[in-house]
Amino acid sequence: MKLSQNEFNLNHDLSFYQISPSQMSGCIAYWSCNEGTGSYVLDSVGGFTGSLFSGATFSEGRFGSGIQSITGNSMVKCGSNGVLDIGNNSSYTISLWINVGSPQVVGFPRVLEKGGFGGSGWSLQIGSGANLGQVQLYYGSGTGWGFSSNQINVILGIWANPIFLVSGGWCYGYLNSQITGSKAVSSPFYAANNKILNLNGQSLGGGAFQGKIDEVCLFNRSLTIGEMNILYQAGSIQGFNFYASNAKPNLESSQNQFVIKEVLNADI
Repeated sequence: MKLSQNEFNLNHDLSFYQISPSQMSGCIAYWSCNEGTGSYVLDSVGGFTGSLFSGATFSEGRFGSGIQSITGNSMVKCGSNGVLDIGNNSSYTISLWINVGSPQVVGFPRVLEKGGFGGSGWSLQIGSGANLGQVQLYYGSGTGWGFSSNQINVILGIWANPIFLVSGGWCYGYLNSQITGSKAVSSPFYAANNKILNLNGQSLGGGAFQGKIDEVCLFNRSLTIGEMNILYQAGSIQGFNFYASNAKPNLESSQNQFVIKEVLNADI
């Protein structure tokens, strides 16, 4: 449907708001990666500022800038605060934008990792070789890694928004706001309070994901379908979501949601 000037009045019909992940309840960390230059990535929620190491650099992101790994030892270190041990919660959500490169290092390259040797914490890993393009959430059992999610398959070189949501003993995988599968999990995970959270790398080095990430968000609860759609739509229309003024107070609702690609003559 096309909207004409008579049917859509910017000044009178709707009030508009830009919605950030940091405005959603339960958001404990949000790295927009929009600094573009320098050696730090700011977390606008929890203050867990990341430091770029060993070839991690800013690059073109899904919108704005993002983070790119260019060596097998690249990583962004974001501290070891126990708040980031989201795997210890009965419900949590991990969301980010990812652009997978090729080839990946042999083994299990880390997109995100809070844990490491000894099987503690949690890790978002990307497949290599025959499994290239498969994104999966792993958890530490105390003796090793166990996978807690179904595999989410992304297309190489194309930005995608994988989301992993854990609730009620199940892990649900979503890709671009559409569910891809579910798997029963053991929760809580084995704690990793003394381990650093790394973006695009692993604690021991040598296992960095080859590609780009952007808009990394951690929540200490499970998001609703409407909220996951907000995160996806934000990337698909350059970071802006627009809502009718009467819908703004309830960000968890998918009702009364208007996503406007252009103010006038928009397809909606």
